[in-house]
Amino acid sequence: MEVRLTWIQRFLTSFALLSFLNLSNGKPNIEKRCSTCREITKSFNEGIDRTARYNFEGGDADWEEKKLGSYSTSETRFIEILETLCKRSEYECNVFVEEAEELLEEWWSNLDRDNDDFERWLCIEKALVCCPKNQYGPDCNDCTGGIERPCSGNGACKGAGTRGGNGKCKCHGGYKGDLCDVCKKGFYEAHKNESDILCVACDTSCASTCSGPGPIACTKCKGGYQWDDENGCHDVDECKPDPETFPCAKEQYCENTVGSYTCGNCDIACTECLGPGNDKCVACRTGFNMVDNTCHDTDECENNPCQNVEHMECSNSPGSYFCECEEGYISDGQICVDKSVYGEESKDEASDQVNSDQEPNTEEEAEADTPDMSHDDRQPAGQDPLDNTPEDIAMDTGSNEPIQEENNQSNSDQKEDVIKLQENLKSERDNFEPSSQIHLTSH
Repeated sequence: MEVRLTWIQRFLTSFALLSFLNLSNGKPNIEKRCSTCREITKSFNEGIDRTARYNFEGGDADWEEKKLGSYSTSETRFIEILETLCKRSEYECNVFVEEAEELLEEWWSNLDRDNDDFERWLCIEKALVCCPKNQYGPDCNDCTGGIERPCSGNGACKGAGTRGGNGKCKCHGGYKGDLCDVCKKGFYEAHKNESDILCVACDTSCASTCSGPGPIACTKCKGGYQWDDENGCHDVDECKPDPETFPCAKEQYCENTVGSYTCGNCDIACTECLGPGNDKCVACRTGFNMVDNTCHDTDECENNPCQNVEHMECSNSPGSYFCECEEGYISDGQICVDKSVYGEESKDEASDQVNSDQEPNTEEEAEADTPDMSHDDRQPAGQDPLDNTPEDIAMDTGSNEPIQEENNQSNSDQKEDVIKLQENLKSERDNFEPSSQIHLTSH
């Protein structure tokens, strides 16, 4: 019987082979190939179990049974099993199936139904990628320490069961030596005979070595422990209330741990504390008061500290309070004023007021406010007529009448008032920083 994979399968396996060789620098990992072979034989046996009750379907099943033989040993069943051995993404598996195709056909043709021998037949005897248990290398040599109990039972043989590795021991934790028959530092011999040794970790209080179990067997104490002739190494309480040795800051509490300690921040209500929470305070912070051995926040707003300023209200905060303007009001630094005072409408109104003060209301007022300069050809360029003194105006007009003097003085005063108003408004706008909060009182 001859079975051939489809061209798609061949393409995939060829691509997988190239990828596999590139990843391993042209040298396939022999230990990986062994595990792949074992997985394939396992999957093949599962396929046999899965198709055990199948038969020919469709067409003339009786004719097929007569001409093609039983389905149980048919090529059809073999292909169905073969197609499910590997997933498309399993490169190593597809490569191996491509290489071992003829071996798989040979085994199927001479199937003796002893599935337990399939792995040995394919992986060890034919494909030569695996070795029997506790053997390693191209010639399947015995692992260090022998087949029965390699590495004294305290380690793993490198390459065991494959055609790779070097057979040396990789010891388990606590063991060392070529045969893993010596206890590492930090372990002691709990049991030992000619063929066996048991290494157990020293007590956690020991610095390095020990002669047996418990803290009394420590050769030296670890940091955070101290020696006691009766009990051996015991934990040091770094948190004991001693001002000279207390390891944490004033506003922290100390918590002792095995061989060490930790520092934690006191509650906001405490200046000193013995632990977390406001019920562990030694003393309360300003703004808190002790009630039933617990520091509680003082509500300063009960005394109405903000009542001296109209439209201002008090807001309590942990350990303190602050005053802020009511909704619709804003602080100018001293009092609370209506927000509209600094709104756009008020700015426009102020601007309109300035403009109305500068402009005459009627034509008659405009004529009265405009100096008569028709006869004065010596007026300096750029000089404001309003800057003239009453005496200058009297000389220009040729009149010393008191009424004319009064009008000129009125114009000069009006201009000064306008200038002052503009300057005041500008100064207020430049210096104003809106704030709804008048001040923060902190204790």
